[in-house]
Amino acid sequence: MEDGYQPWMASPILALEVLKGNMKPLESCQERFSTDRRFLNSYSKFFVTDFGKTVLPFSYNIKINEQIESNGKQSISIFEKGISQIDFWPEWMKILFENLIVNIVPICSHQGVECGNSFTDHNFIGTIFTSVEYDNPYPDLLLNISLAHELAHNLLMIYNTGHALFTDPSQTAYSGIREVQRPVVAAMHSAVALMYMSIAAFSLARGEVGARRAFLETLQNEYRNKLKINIEGLLRTSRTKFCDEILREMVLVA
Repeated sequence: MEDGYQPWMASPILALEVLKGNMKPLESCQERFSTDRRFLNSYSKFFVTDFGKTVLPFSYNIKINEQIESNGKQSISIFEKGISQIDFWPEWMKILFENLIVNIVPICSHQGVECGNSFTDHNFIGTIFTSVEYDNPYPDLLLNISLAHELAHNLLMIYNTGHALFTDPSQTAYSGIREVQRPVVAAMHSAVALMYMSIAAFSLARGEVGARRAFLETLQNEYRNKLKINIEGLLRTSRTKFCDEILREMVLVA
């Protein structure tokens, strides 16, 4: 893992303990949605910390399963709908998800408010931590796009484990997600995530009408514009041949 990219939680031993026995083939994407209390608690004990005594960035306190319990069937139905819409993705992207993502774990913020946060971690490859953004009129669509975003991170983390992306990871480049200069590896993660988000928004829009379709088309245009700027910044960096191969494919999408 290159120095420019710092995942949220880093403990391979804990990661192995949590994922032990859960790396198994699943018949459908819905099976990846984890609501079993014992399983979720196995994650929770590693992430729930006292503020002031934690090394986790952003003072983030993960409370597993809270949003499922606090919103009951409403939360579950949004998760299930968002996950089911993976069927609208291109076949290659759906296959990637089905073969790579093992668990989708519900989270909420340290304030107990669901706000659409999501993240992945290189020690938990195969797991997506995500939540519902209830303030948005289309939370299922945003949840689905978040799954595409985190799928991209999972995939690039696997690539980056075996291949260097940049000859000098201390370089910086523009991140379209955060709209600031960031270490090049983080900027690369931003670009790949934007590409997958753009594809998801486009694919979902084809199955929608009216306001939902217009919402997705607006998002897709926003993602594509940010992706173009993101790629332009990356093209000004010193990259490896492997990174160039990924960027060439991304340019075709952008």
